[in-house]
Amino acid sequence: MPGCYTSCVTCLPQATLSMDNFVIIAPHHKLKTYKVFTLIIVIFNIVFFSLATARADQDSKVYYIALVACLSLTAPLLQYFIFGNKEAGLQNMLGGVFIAGVGWMFMEVYLNGLAMMLIAAFGLMAIRPLRFVFSTDGLKLPGFPPKHISWSAIDNVVIKDDMLTIDFKNNKLIQFSLKDAENAQIDNGAFNHFATKCLSTALLNHNQT
Repeated sequence: MPGCYTSCVTCLPQATLSMDNFVIIAPHHKLKTYKVFTLIIVIFNIVFFSLATARADQDSKVYYIALVACLSLTAPLLQYFIFGNKEAGLQNMLGGVFIAGVGWMFMEVYLNGLAMMLIAAFGLMAIRPLRFVFSTDGLKLPGFPPKHISWSAIDNVVIKDDMLTIDFKNNKLIQFSLKDAENAQIDNGAFNHFATKCLSTALLNHNQT
């Protein structure tokens, strides 16, 4: 379907809600790829800084820089694999990559340092879950920066058969499954009532202008 977020069809979302606010979080399908890439970068830096620590004089600046960089990468790696806290471990690994980038800078390998800092910054943005925020003001789509869509630009929003469908007036469609959600707090009936009310209000305001 034109404009459809086909990558979201197999997402397993998490949802939270309040009286006038519904949030559905759908982890994107590229997360595993980002994890593998981050692990490769982390291991590369650990190997480099471990060798630098082993070869440097223990009283030298290089030794302490390499040691700090190595520890900042090893600790979250252990957190990820041994302690099983994968979400925090992944975020902390990217933080460690940023610190490693600073280490590269201090060692005057500026290109590598800049690359590591950029990888860390973009990685932290890339691993964020896709967050769809429904409020009386409209819909906030995930992205950088998030995109706000008014209710007047939406034709229909409904949850049916554990499937969220957002149909825009420009014929674009967003659709993904809510089945097997880790956080199933959302009330389908309450959400559909909320969406219908917001769409009706937007239509009424449009007709009055």
